[in-house]
Amino acid sequence: MLHPLAQKADLPGGNGRYKKYTVFRKQPMSFTSHHQYNLILDEEYMHAIPAESARTMSNEKARRIPFSEIVGCKQSSRHAKQFKVVVFKDSAQKRYDWIAQTAAEAADIVEETSRGMEPYRHNEIPDFG
Repeated sequence: MLHPLAQKADLPGGNGRYKKYTVFRKQPMSFTSHHQYNLILDEEYMHAIPAESARTMSNEKARRIPFSEIVGCKQSSRHAKQFKVVVFKDSAQKRYDWIAQTAAEAADIVEETSRGMEPYRHNEIPDFG
């Protein structure tokens, strides 16, 4: 999906304002403990692209999550590099557990995601555990 020589305007979202992070997806009940992803946050979407597919330009497992479908994003208090994103789609919640490279990067991702969610938030913020 992303070519190494791609310009900012070529990225999904198109207006040039984006942030890119390398994170690991933590999956319970998996034989491999972590899967590396490129997490790209632009104005309207969170893009999660597996690192191996970014190199081969296939996007079969790439996820494009609109901020309007994200109901929560929280950094772990026990493990500062870990954070979770809860998405409400098709009348069900799906939780993505991520591990950033540093605690400061995890805090930045949570802050950027919260900023993207802000136009879609209602008065009450649900507790997603």
